[in-house]
Amino acid sequence: MKRKKTILIACGGTGGHITPGMALGNALKEELPDFEIMYIFSDKKITQSFLKSLKDPYVIVREIQIRGLRNIIQVFARTMGTLIKISMLLFKKKIVLVIGFGSATSFVAVFAGFLFLKPCVVLEQNAVMGRANRIASLLVRRIYLTLPLASGAKSVKYCLTGNPMRQTVSGAISLDKESIRRQLGLSPEGLTLLILGGSQGARSLNQFILSHLDRLLKEIPEIQFIHLSGPHFLEELRAAYKKSGAGFYLASFDPDMGRLYRAADVAMSRAGASTISELSYFGIPTFFVPYPFACDDHQKRNADFLYSKGGAVVVSDEDIETDAFFETMKEVLRDREKRKRMSSGMKEALLHQASAEIIRDIKQVI
Repeated sequence: MKRKKTILIACGGTGGHITPGMALGNALKEELPDFEIMYIFSDKKITQSFLKSLKDPYVIVREIQIRGLRNIIQVFARTMGTLIKISMLLFKKKIVLVIGFGSATSFVAVFAGFLFLKPCVVLEQNAVMGRANRIASLLVRRIYLTLPLASGAKSVKYCLTGNPMRQTVSGAISLDKESIRRQLGLSPEGLTLLILGGSQGARSLNQFILSHLDRLLKEIPEIQFIHLSGPHFLEELRAAYKKSGAGFYLASFDPDMGRLYRAADVAMSRAGASTISELSYFGIPTFFVPYPFACDDHQKRNADFLYSKGGAVVVSDEDIETDAFFETMKEVLRDREKRKRMSSGMKEALLHQASAEIIRDIKQVI
């Protein structure tokens, strides 16, 4: 039996790698229906939430986390196990392209593809190239960038495309804003602030709302809130919102992010790659509070780029509680024209047809 041509997508084990990886995979299936799409995931717990709806074949490998010399033996053993597992795939399957999305797992897949003389490409979603992609860049034909690198580095391998986005998110832009707000139990006309702290919730963002909720309502009476808090602050925030009398929709997590973006006027958020791409797509003026411990401070660099385009305000964890930031926030929330200008800046900062651009390019190598 003739083997089907297969494209291997190595996503690693974080939502920031998995969601764009699967978005690109779905677009590839539509554009190249004769090809099989296959995924590589690490065995992190978060992966399981993405596998429930996945109908394509996939392989789970051990998570590789490098913590200096302390776990060098474990890293070596897991790396070799992953390399052998992926090499077996390359023997059995007619793999014509390996796509990496960053992480050590992704690098091993790209390295295996390189050893077997397969065309390889990677996607770099942040303004600072991660360690795995920096090494993988020596082995690949193309590096697709979500936004320009903060270093200003240039290469013939670089191709600025934006970040692949889930259709369930991008499709929500055509929904009726007022109808969504009613579904969420909010006023159709209220000024709506979306607070995103990541899957675990950002302590500084949650604490800011707890500390400043009454003051926000006093200064901007029409404000209402959509708040994804993570699990740890959920009940404390629910009690505070109810006591304040504010209009709010509060959840630990919501799988239907598109409708939340569509309902929002302004956002307050960390600055991970997928989040900045989605906020830019919807043109939402954003107060970015970058995660201070992100590798190479890449969230700060992501946020700074959007600030440079006029779409965002950037504040550190240390400064979020200051009066200066509150006054800046109040100015944006009160000034409709300023929000319109910021919205245009956010929208225009990034490219939003990533899957189509990437597929157009990789057709030349498969």
